[in-house]
Amino acid sequence: DSPWQETADYLVARTLIRQASLSKDENKSGPLYDEAEEHLKKFISRSGKFSGSSERLMGLIKYRRHPKERVSELAKQLTFYGGGENFRQDVIDYNWLLDKFESEVLNEEEKRKEAEKQKDTSSAANAVANAANGVGETIEAPNTEVNRPYDAATNSSGMTYGAKTSEEDIAIYLSSEDLKQQFVLYVDRNSTDEEAVAAAEKLVGAPLSEEKKKHIRDSRRSGYAEHFSTSVQSGYERNYYGEEKLTPSLMPAFLRQDPLTEWLFTYQTPGAEAYLHSLKQFRDGGSELWLMTALSKADKSSTQLPRLIEAATNTARTSPAYPTIAYHTARILLELGKNAEARKLLDEVINTSDQLPISARNSFIGLRLKLAETLEDFLKYSLKTAYAFDFDGQASSVDEIIAEQKTWYNPEYDKEGREAYDAELEKRYKEERLWQARQMFDSASIEIFNQHFPAASLLDVMHSPALPDYMRERFAVAIWTRAFLLNDATTLLKITPELAKFRPEFEPFLTKITDAKTPAARENALMFFVLKNPLLSPYIEDGMGKTDNESGQFESNDWWCEPYDSEYSDAVNAEVPRSLPTRPAFLTAVQSQIAQTERKRLKALGDAPKFLADKVLTWAKRYPTDRRVPEALYIMIEANGWTKYGCGNNEELREQMTTYLKKNYPNSEWTAKVVAGESER
Repeated sequence: DSPWQETADYLVARTLIRQASLSKDENKSGPLYDEAEEHLKKFISRSGKFSGSSERLMGLIKYRRHPKERVSELAKQLTFYGGGENFRQDVIDYNWLLDKFESEVLNEEEKRKEAEKQKDTSSAANAVANAANGVGETIEAPNTEVNRPYDAATNSSGMTYGAKTSEEDIAIYLSSEDLKQQFVLYVDRNSTDEEAVAAAEKLVGAPLSEEKKKHIRDSRRSGYAEHFSTSVQSGYERNYYGEEKLTPSLMPAFLRQDPLTEWLFTYQTPGAEAYLHSLKQFRDGGSELWLMTALSKADKSSTQLPRLIEAATNTARTSPAYPTIAYHTARILLELGKNAEARKLLDEVINTSDQLPISARNSFIGLRLKLAETLEDFLKYSLKTAYAFDFDGQASSVDEIIAEQKTWYNPEYDKEGREAYDAELEKRYKEERLWQARQMFDSASIEIFNQHFPAASLLDVMHSPALPDYMRERFAVAIWTRAFLLNDATTLLKITPELAKFRPEFEPFLTKITDAKTPAARENALMFFVLKNPLLSPYIEDGMGKTDNESGQFESNDWWCEPYDSEYSDAVNAEVPRSLPTRPAFLTAVQSQIAQTERKRLKALGDAPKFLADKVLTWAKRYPTDRRVPEALYIMIEANGWTKYGCGNNEELREQMTTYLKKNYPNSEWTAKVVAGESER
């Protein structure tokens, strides 16, 4: 009659589950789960304050005790009921159970193949032996195993072990009083301190000092506590890390009985078998889900493609599956060389599907790019919208990043006040915020620009009406820098006015270059301009590019680095040459070859910090009285610091410049800065 009876009954069930979760022995945990299940059934069958939490606990028991039945139950719930208040946990449990069963199947398949391999090896060895022995006589391999009784007390290293009765026993390490013998004592997890001490004295064969007894008590208590932190069963049981892949034929029958489970496994399974299975399911039921799956696995050699493409054409444009169906249909049409049909389909989707997610739209644009026949088409379908921005590993919109960082305000450290803190954040991300609504080139398109476009073609890109105005400056910077490094005076003359238009702050430097009276004066003016503007690079940059024109000790994108033309290959476990991207159709082979020649010359110059530092040292030695030299040396000393590892970090060159600056310009403000920096380090 107690008002606490219902609560007590619920807590008994919860405690039984907790107790079961601490045992790795199914023979012990099983009856505890069963007993808890009986308690929980009382709450689930009626409404009450514990019915919801009891249902969740029952789900946990089923997850651990009846995983095959639970995965089927979850598949049905997620398919037909759309989820209730436990939807999130149900999805997690379903996903984890699928991973668990997949691991079990793949581990078994790997063992089966390994056993077959060993059997084949053994058969081959016997065949060789039989052939060598004549008339089919079988030679048994000598047994090299010597069966000795296992010494359970002392091993070869002299360590003496006590008797271990259970995997849950606590191990306690101790030594004799004279430290000459080492022991490992095993005590029952539920033993007392006194029982542990008595067992230790029995194992050692002598009374223990108070210090040793304290060690036994402390070790037993810490072992007991550790049991509760390490013995809890892990909910996630995926443990396969080999090379085997799940195929429809490997799927056990209990996973095939639920359409959702069967579809999920098939959809993420590559290969011809998965395609044929998807095709059969589509033929048998006509489901758009299986049509989408079959198309995603098809290639130009797949059977019954016309039937799939016809079904794809008849799919309603409002279907949730249509974007995926349309994408793979276009992909297959491209593989079949049916470019006109592919172009028509892609243009339809790109021009009419305003509701497509940004990433999906980018995927369609990527396919359409393969059909570009003019520069304008290439630019139009190379430009994509970013679906997120990555700052220090955090991916979201720029506005979201700013909003989150505004919550970091701390009056203890931000002494200027909240308003000043927020204003500084807005200023810091001003340039990045502009890119939220802008399109940009992805890395693949940038690689094509840098590999196949000579300077003359990059000029065409810069002047193309298809290029957004905000991108023109980036091309002007690359063309100008490339012309400077390759001593291309004609292109330099053409591009300099354009560069000044995009960057008015360059005007004073560029005027000094054009007003130079001698070739040497012009060369020095050019060098100083490059040193003062670290955004200058002969390569088109991807993403947002360098958003400032400031050099920094920890900046990794000042000027340029030598491009990598190799990549790591898992197949050969070594670096291999990187393949050249496909040349756009509107560029000739001659234009591409010119671009490759320019790139080789640029690559031979190496990283900017070393290349420019060598130039500055030459300048300093030839024109020691030039007032710009000390600053030029200082800039290059900073650019070659240890923080520029991988593109800079030329310590020997840095030391050489530092010595030269101190010796020849001891009273310069730039020498003082170098000395001050050294004292800080």
